[in-house]
Amino acid sequence: MFATRVHDLRHAGRSLWRTPGFTAAAVLTLAVGIGATTAIFSVFEAALLRPLPYADGDRLVAIRETSRAGTPIPVNALHFEEWRASLHSFDDLALLGPVEHTLTGSGDPVRLDGARVTPSVFATLGIAPALGRAFADEEDVPGRDGVVILAHEFWMARFNADPSIVGRTITLDGLPHVVVGILPSDRSMPKLSDLYGLDVDFGRAQFFKPFAPTPNDLRPLGSFNYVAIGRLKSGVSVDQALAQVNAVQQDLARRAPEPARFGAVVIPLADQIADRSRLALQLVLGTVVLVLIVACVNIANLLLARGGRRAREFSIRRAAGAERLDLILHVLAESFVLSFVAGIAGLAIGGALIELIRQYAPATVPRLDEAAVNLNALSFTFMVTVVSGIAIGIVPALRSTALIPVDVLRSSAATSASSASAARLRSTLVAIEVAVSTACVVAATLLLSSFVNILNVDRGFDTSRIVTVNFTLAGPRYDTASKIMQFMTTLADRMQQLPGVTSVGVTDTLPLQGVSNSAIMIEGSTLPRQQRPTATVRVADRDYFRTMGIPLRAGRVLEEADAGRRVAVISESAAQRLWPGQNPLGKMFRHGPDTAPLIEVVGVVGNVRSVSLTSIPPLHIYRPGAQYLSGGASIAVRTTSGPTALAPVIGQIVRQLDSELPVPTPRTMDDIVAESVAQRRFQMNVMLLLGAAAVLLAGLGIYAVVSQSVTQRTSEFGIRMALGADASRIRRLVLGQGLLPVVFGLMAGVGVSIAGGRLLQNLLFGVSATDAIPLVLAVMSVFVVAITASLAPAWRASRLEPNAALRSE
Repeated sequence: MFATRVHDLRHAGRSLWRTPGFTAAAVLTLAVGIGATTAIFSVFEAALLRPLPYADGDRLVAIRETSRAGTPIPVNALHFEEWRASLHSFDDLALLGPVEHTLTGSGDPVRLDGARVTPSVFATLGIAPALGRAFADEEDVPGRDGVVILAHEFWMARFNADPSIVGRTITLDGLPHVVVGILPSDRSMPKLSDLYGLDVDFGRAQFFKPFAPTPNDLRPLGSFNYVAIGRLKSGVSVDQALAQVNAVQQDLARRAPEPARFGAVVIPLADQIADRSRLALQLVLGTVVLVLIVACVNIANLLLARGGRRAREFSIRRAAGAERLDLILHVLAESFVLSFVAGIAGLAIGGALIELIRQYAPATVPRLDEAAVNLNALSFTFMVTVVSGIAIGIVPALRSTALIPVDVLRSSAATSASSASAARLRSTLVAIEVAVSTACVVAATLLLSSFVNILNVDRGFDTSRIVTVNFTLAGPRYDTASKIMQFMTTLADRMQQLPGVTSVGVTDTLPLQGVSNSAIMIEGSTLPRQQRPTATVRVADRDYFRTMGIPLRAGRVLEEADAGRRVAVISESAAQRLWPGQNPLGKMFRHGPDTAPLIEVVGVVGNVRSVSLTSIPPLHIYRPGAQYLSGGASIAVRTTSGPTALAPVIGQIVRQLDSELPVPTPRTMDDIVAESVAQRRFQMNVMLLLGAAAVLLAGLGIYAVVSQSVTQRTSEFGIRMALGADASRIRRLVLGQGLLPVVFGLMAGVGVSIAGGRLLQNLLFGVSATDAIPLVLAVMSVFVVAITASLAPAWRASRLEPNAALRSE
């Protein structure tokens, strides 16, 4: 038996070697399908299936609080302290938050992304520094927190992997910090943006410092800006832990200085990290599998045509005593040779595609740097290769060996019936190809339509010819809002004098670069804090609105003279929400503590989509920078020339004003908008590519079937033409019969797309999964490809000479 199978494989190899064109086309088609599937699975497996790289990672959870509506929100530092003191379901709890510092005294000044972490974070994750030590508990208080642990790659790049840096002092924001440790690798710590579950990418932390909560952090109803992670005790379930957290939350609500309601969610840390990209990755993996199915059906159709030519051979062998199972395995040997050669090539293609995905995928795809052709990917590819070999060979094998030998050898009529039956089977396979391709194209068209809607949405601000720069201003020289604003005003004045600059605006955070909410209480209101509307509080100077193209609706903008006044400009949505049906000018409100002074509304401006282009514009409050700036500021410059020409000039001015400030990389507002939709653009591009591949493969399948039909019916066409049928009639006949399975496939594909559209709805914006226009466009594109694929065989049939066609019989 084994020797027979080896003989079959050798025979299959020789047979395929004698048809290099067919073999190369089949192997390449299948290799691209297997390679793409392997690459997407590797990303999918790293993000969603692979256990976290921590000891007992299944016991790690993320803890978030919930808003009044039950929406998960970041954590309050005081609440975390209560959890740490009261919860007994956890071995360890840790709190994390982003921070930025400027490193000076070690080469050129540079701005660093970092994280404030409680010392327990390393024990929670089971990480030990590669060099030095972790933080001590006594270092987690203000005044004793002047220590840092460096990320591994930053240590290698900035300090040339010098181990003597441990124990030395570096300067962050003008203050000395002792380096006490080096982490083993950058992958050892999760990205903060993955833990927050936000579309904003914080980047990988380059350093870590003790959290050291300040009195402002520990206000009873203070800011909810942090993330908490915990390690469950052995045997404790997520539901049990959640019950304990909510019990503490209820106790906190009872002890709050005013009526409040606090809730929480506890989910496995792996789910928290993967949630942002789960649906998109599932969609892409499902689509690439569909494309592989189209490729397999296509090759099965080609093998079916080859098998039809061997029907007489197999009938003779059956008549000579060969078992049908042996003949089926003999045919399958050819498909397995094809699939395994394609599988080996697919591994190489998959590895290259993974690198390509890393290069072009947005940073919000979780754990992308861990994607690789590892043992799991190899196992998956082997499984796909085996299944593909069966899929492309089983129908041809069964078909080629199903005929009754006596009938085949006795009559050509049986052969004709066999050919007609094979043609019907091949048409059925074409209909399947078209249906699957149509579903892929519909999904891609919906994502394209959604993306166009996002780009065309009313943003509330302009992006043309605006260059921006973000600054981190901290340390003794920038320890007050007035000092920060003085620097930014001087910089803006210097920029205003440059040729081509029409206006310069100052703010703390540009649109689409983060959001922080504060409860708003209007004068005379008695609503408890939990029931008050929240607004995003921003800083703006006199020219910010003009620079960003935010229209003034009523009143005036902020002036330099407002630096010492308690005034604000609000957005239209804030005016409608806080004072519906009233003139908001002159109205008074406060944000922050209830003891804060009242603020007067002096102007109303247009709404701005500051969270994302797909989110409803939040309420906005704009305050004078001299009162509200802290830690960072941004400048926006509108120019009549190309924004990129300003980059070196901005650097020169910054160095003249403060030689110890790092020169940030200027970015245009178009770049910021593009970055905010990077994940959706990546999803759309991948889906468009896969949809195009599916349609191309379907087109090749249609061409092969119609061409084979023309070859088999040559004598019929000769008779028709001899009896008076003209060329156009023959073309219509070929096109009609060739496009009939296409029509059935289109109908099935549209039905599948509509039925499964609800799975796609969460990825769409401004379009429904059942909208007619995307469906019609998808159907038309597939139908045009089908007609194009059918035209060449139809034209060839119409050009036949009747006498030559009749002689072909």
